[in-house]
Amino acid sequence: MLPWGESVSGSLPKLLKYLEKLPALVKLGLQKWCLTDQDMELLAASVRSGCLRELQHLDLSGNCVGSAGWWAFVSGLGGLRKLRVLDLSCRDSMQPESRLVNELARRISELLALWKVVLLNWRLDGDDLRNLNKGNTAFGREFQLLVSPDTMEDEEVDEDFPRLRKTKGEHASDVTRRGGRLL
Repeated sequence: MLPWGESVSGSLPKLLKYLEKLPALVKLGLQKWCLTDQDMELLAASVRSGCLRELQHLDLSGNCVGSAGWWAFVSGLGGLRKLRVLDLSCRDSMQPESRLVNELARRISELLALWKVVLLNWRLDGDDLRNLNKGNTAFGREFQLLVSPDTMEDEEVDEDFPRLRKTKGEHASDVTRRGGRLL
């Protein structure tokens, strides 16, 4: 297990250099590393170089990344063809730009091994959720999308996604979709 917290801030370049020697790495957790937008650009470059091509589980939750950093990372996501679990949860609530959600939805649809995407603290509306769900409808496959219920409007939850409930004390809602329909 890798260390986490503010003490690792600035350690990403060294880690990525080391990971070049581990081409068979399948799980990487960089949660709470205080990663920034610039760090996401470095990580995206590593993904594009192919050194993380065997990765199946990537946890980037709890970092200090904004839309610009997520955009840099998501644009390089295509190099992770074997990725099964992706956690991009934010430490603080974030309102993603629409182009970021569109690009993430496009990349999700290309990653056919992907079965779980976690976006806690992303402020998503009904259009965002429908766009993210296109990955299911495009290929008739199934994946889980976990979002924070407190980041959605009541109307969006009730009308557009009737089985997605906001429950007090619940950390995240688990929405499993098959063929674009809620189970």
